[in-house]
Amino acid sequence: MALEDLLTRLRSMIHDPASVDQVFSDDDLETILAGKEISTGTYDLHGAAADALEEWAAKVALQVDFQADGASYRLSQKQEALLRLAERHRRQQSPTTVTMARGDIAGEESL
Repeated sequence: MALEDLLTRLRSMIHDPASVDQVFSDDDLETILAGKEISTGTYDLHGAAADALEEWAAKVALQVDFQADGASYRLSQKQEALLRLAERHRRQQSPTTVTMARGDIAGEESL
């Protein structure tokens, strides 16, 4: 899949259409995608979406609830919704593996 198609798909997954009001630039999303590259040209889109949504939630974390002119504004709902959506994508992300070295077993370099 071409990079432009990946960015379009990722924007759709996080509900951040390319427009004047977009939260992330294409460069921001490319950086997030680069961190989720599985192999050359293959990316974990759910992992990237979860990372982007968590970053977005951090950006709105300081928005507070308030009341004015008899109306109540719960801006904290946005952060809660972003984190719930991030968790849904996190559950669908590709598993990661690590190589661990153990020094407590004689003759064993790594597992």
